[in-house]
This record gives sequence, C-alpha cells and structure tokens, in this order.
Amino acid sequence: MFDWENDVFLSTWDKKYVSTNLRPGSKDFDAESFKELQQDIDRSDVVGRIFDQVTADMTPEDSMETFKRLREAITIVYPFLGMPSCIPACYGVIGVIQKKGSQYASDDRLRSSIITQEDMDKGQELRQRVYHGVGNSEIFQLMDKYFGDLFACSTAITWGYLISKANEHVFTEQESHLIVASAIIALGAARQARSHIKATIGLGNDVLVVKSVVNVVRKLAKWAGISINLPNVDECAEEFNKPKSNFAVLEMSFTNLVRFEDDQGAIHYGDVPEDCLLDIIGCRVPILAGDPFEDSLQLTGQQAVVYKVLPPIESVPVFLCIGLNYAEHAKEANLPIPPSPVLFIKPADALAGPHDQIEIPDHAKMLDYEGELCFIVKRDAKNISASQAQEYILGYTAGNDISSRLWQRPPLAGGQYCYAKGFDKFAPIGPTVRHASKITMDSVSLQTLVNGKERQSTLASDMLFSPSKILEHLSSGCTVRKGTVVMTGTPSGIAGRMKGEPWLRDGDVVEVCISGIGKITNQIVMPCHNRL
Repeated sequence: MFDWENDVFLSTWDKKYVSTNLRPGSKDFDAESFKELQQDIDRSDVVGRIFDQVTADMTPEDSMETFKRLREAITIVYPFLGMPSCIPACYGVIGVIQKKGSQYASDDRLRSSIITQEDMDKGQELRQRVYHGVGNSEIFQLMDKYFGDLFACSTAITWGYLISKANEHVFTEQESHLIVASAIIALGAARQARSHIKATIGLGNDVLVVKSVVNVVRKLAKWAGISINLPNVDECAEEFNKPKSNFAVLEMSFTNLVRFEDDQGAIHYGDVPEDCLLDIIGCRVPILAGDPFEDSLQLTGQQAVVYKVLPPIESVPVFLCIGLNYAEHAKEANLPIPPSPVLFIKPADALAGPHDQIEIPDHAKMLDYEGELCFIVKRDAKNISASQAQEYILGYTAGNDISSRLWQRPPLAGGQYCYAKGFDKFAPIGPTVRHASKITMDSVSLQTLVNGKERQSTLASDMLFSPSKILEHLSSGCTVRKGTVVMTGTPSGIAGRMKGEPWLRDGDVVEVCISGIGKITNQIVMPCHNRL
C-alpha cells in the first residue's frame, strides 16, 4: 500500500491545509476560508467559478447542498488536480478513498473493490517517473502498455469522482478492479451528463480536455454495455461564454492525415507536409499516435519515411454515394437535376488503397471511372442539421467510384446502381485525409486523368448539394455510422458519355487529383480474356 505519511507532496498538502476548516466533513462551508485557500494555492482557474455557475439552474436548497458536496469533493481530490501531470490520477483517486475511508465511496460495490498490489505498484511507478523527470515518451509507452489511454482515462476518473461526490447516487455495479472501478466512477458522472459537463467546465478545464473526457466516457459506456446520451460539449461551454473558436486550433491534430507502412512493415499515421502531397512515397513525415476518430491523435516527436501508402482508414462500414450532384453530369446523362441527393451504396469490401492495382472481374465490362471528392464521418450522426455537419466530418479525401456500365444499364440493372459499382476494390480512396477545418469548397479543384490525359475537371463549389447538405439529408431518420465514407458525386466527363465510349482497358492508369489532398493512382488489371 502507498505510504501516505512519507509522501512529500501529500504530506506537505496535509500539513498546510488539513487543519483548516476545509478538511472534509469537519465544518459547514465557509466562503471566506474557501476564498483564502483558493488564493493560497493560486488555482483560481480550477475553482473560481464553481459555486455560482455550476448550480445556476438549481433551487436554493439544491444549491446549498451541492455547495457542500462540491467543496468536500474538491478538497478530497484537489491534490491530484494540482499534480504536475494527471497521469497518477487513477492511482490517486483510489488512494483517496483508501485513506479517507469508505464513507467517501458512495456505493457498496465500490467500497469493496479490490485494488491489487500490482495496481498500487504501477501507480507508484508512474508517480515516481513523473517526479524524477523521466521523458514523456517513456511515460506514455508505460501508459500504453499497462493502462491504454491512461491520460484521458485518469482525467475522466478524476472528473467523474469529483462530480459524482456532488450527487452521491450515480454508481453502477461492475467487477472489482482498478480500471473497472474507474469505469464505474466515470460512467456515474455520465448519468446526469449536462450538469456534469457544465460543472467540469465551471471548474476551469479547457473545452478540449472535457471533450477528451467525454470521449473516454463514451468508450467506457460502450465497453460496459451501458447506453448514455452525452450532450454537445461546445454547447455546454457556450453557457459560460467560452467561445468554440478559442479551442479550434487545439482540436485539430493533423492537416493531411496519411496511413502508411515504413520500410520495416510497421503501420503508422502521419501528417503529410504540403510540398509532399503529390509525391508521398519516400517523404519523411511526423508520426501521429492515437485514434483519429476520438480526437486523440498526438505527435510522437518521431518521423518515418513513407514506403507504402495505405487506405487512410483501415476499414469502412459502408460507402454512401451520391449520384447526379453536378449539373453538367446530369445534363450529359440526359437526366433531370434531382430535388434531393440521389443515394446508392458500395459495400465495405469496395475499399482500396490510393495506389492499389484494381483487379476487374471478368463479367464487369464497360468499365468507367468517376473521380469524386469524399468525406469521412467522424462519429455516428442522426438527424443533424447542415449547420452541425462539419462537427461530424473527420476530413476530406479523393476517391474513384469505379463502375461497370454494363451492370448499370436497364436490361440488367433494374434501376439499381449498387451491383455495377460494388465489386471488391471498386472504391480506391486517399492518399490523405484533409482536416475538415482546412477545406474551403470554393477553392477545391478536382481532376481525373486516364493515362495522363484529362477526362474530368471541376470545382467542388459546382456541386448541387454541399457536403453539409448531403450529411443532413443522409442522417435524416437514419444513423450514419462513424467511419462511413460519403462519395459526393462525379462531374461530367465520364467515358460512358464521351464519343466512342473509351472504356478503361487493361493496364490503364487512372488518377484522381484533388487540391490540398493529393492524388490517387490506380492501374486497371483485367483477366486475359477480357482485355479487348
């Protein structure tokens, strides 16, 4: 067990503050003493606005009770909020319960949770590494090995425990283990999510930190099989006049995301410099670690040379594809301009990399290209407005909606496009994902070339339906899953509408180049008997 009496940091804390009237449970709340304590420890950013802002929507009776509980909770957890890092918070919060007694755990199951010696040792090891100035990379490696995303998880635990102390009744029964006990705490805070998010923002935490916490709580909820509905953090922040623009740059962890192999076969995420977008192979890029869908990508301080460019995401649930989204394309197809986006799908196995060869089935004749701007859905979206859409878009990439026109024509298709466009690897995308905040539709240009000759050229601003409008339409009454790739439609210039119908042949190289994103280059490979 941890030696509390000989721990320098906590013993200093106890000597300085344990005799004050802020000792948990010793006296009723004293505003003047609390203000004095706040000034002494110079952390007004953390506690300065908690009393008037967190409880703004409560009755006076509720407010007074919450004042007392929050004061007590802040005092209990405060040493760990003041640490040079939140890394030891997993260990620290459990330690608080053990030192102060079971009365500070609000659930019988949590009180009896077994914290193993291994858990204690690891917490102490992490703590000592922080104190002795071990480099961050080593700490993060240890975190990844033992706890996974401990930084965000520990923040969630500290947050969840502090706020749950203000409510007392929010725990859920789970197994007895440190991480599981932590999940109970964090999930407990999610039960009254809007008040809790408001509270943690009121405590002075960055909106970015709170978003990280909320993402962890979502993960824990999914893992525990508990359904929760968390509100939008930015909306909660606006209640405290914290503008979203202050945090926009912090949220953007990449500009041009690439997923690649190095020369040793290791797979990484990287951020491609602007001057390498058209020739990524051989480029040295900064390595990113984390999950692009969870706002957790961070620079590692390392670099690697790109040996092979992979699809920008490992897998997709489905491709949602929009037809007739350019007026000139509708015109060349002799079709009316649609009043709303026309939808068809490609299955998950249509995914291909930006430089993959595309092997064509022998019955997929009359092969055509369709260069398209695509976007990737960042998180599950349902019933969202066009004004909200950008919050749900991870970024934009280039794609080729390869199509067998034979299976698209009425005698075989029956009015359906899916089979004609749904063969394996008929949706190469890449080479990078341009962050949604770095795209302006008015400046995005698209070109499709076959064997170096231009076939298609357009501006994204010529779309009939913008990406935001498309996502609004697709999510109306339907859940668009995280990782879905939306292909926004192709401009005029397809082979099927050109003189002589110059279908793609064996060995043809198709390039789709989009400004700010780069180009995909795919060679067509046909069976021997289908090459004419």
